[in-house]
Amino acid sequence: LPIFLDSLGSERPTDFTKRTIVSLLESRYHNELSTIITSTLKPGQLSSMYGPVVESVIKDACYTAPLKGDDYRIAQWMERSGR
Repeated sequence: LPIFLDSLGSERPTDFTKRTIVSLLESRYHNELSTIITSTLKPGQLSSMYGPVVESVIKDACYTAPLKGDDYRIAQWMERSGR
């Protein structure tokens, strides 16, 4: 079964968090398990946070789908508040 990592890079960057995410991604990569990741960061930025292993796994095993456009939540807030 796939797992979802939503907003990767938005969590508090503690050593424990970094080790856990790297371990999770490496394990899923080596076991050829699906992982769906969303992030506002680019692979290079994730590498700065978690190290080159994460960038390598993402570049080798992931399909990236860059999304462009305005932030939906901010647009909705602006519409509701009349801005």
